[in-house]
Amino acid sequence: TTIAGTLDVTGSSFKVGGGYSAPGTTISDAGSIQTDGDITTDGDVKAGNLTLGSGSITDSGGSISFGDENLSTSGSLAVRGITNSSGEILVSGGNLQLNDDIELTLGTGDDLKLEHTSNNSVITSTTGNLTIDNTNTTGATIVQLGTDTDATDFQIKNNSGTNIAEFSGN
Repeated sequence: TTIAGTLDVTGSSFKVGGGYSAPGTTISDAGSIQTDGDITTDGDVKAGNLTLGSGSITDSGGSISFGDENLSTSGSLAVRGITNSSGEILVSGGNLQLNDDIELTLGTGDDLKLEHTSNNSVITSTTGNLTIDNTNTTGATIVQLGTDTDATDFQIKNNSGTNIAEFSGN
């Protein structure tokens, strides 16, 4: 069947054999779709591979799920939060970098915090003991100061901030 002009589909399916072309949209006979506009659906969009030439994938109220598949990028990935319900998050190259004033928290209640401000580095434990445990039977546990002068020191303070012990760098 040949149709001249506009084809309006009101049924539940649309099949193209031999291709389809309209201003801004092309459906090839191999099954690829290219459009200059938006593709909108109330259902699922399923694809074996999704290649994004430029632009972005945006969640506008629902969620973006990859099931048990991998997400990879050679660019940057910006997220507001990551929830990992099982397994691990592996960084196999480069660094895990947190900028100034971003806390790394551990524990269900965020009871251990590591933070670097622009001037200081802070480890905070809010429950239980904070233990530094060197299990190497022949090694030492070392706290090394930044200089061999009075410019750096190691202090032990009680809860009110009073020095109990202080060791100078010289």
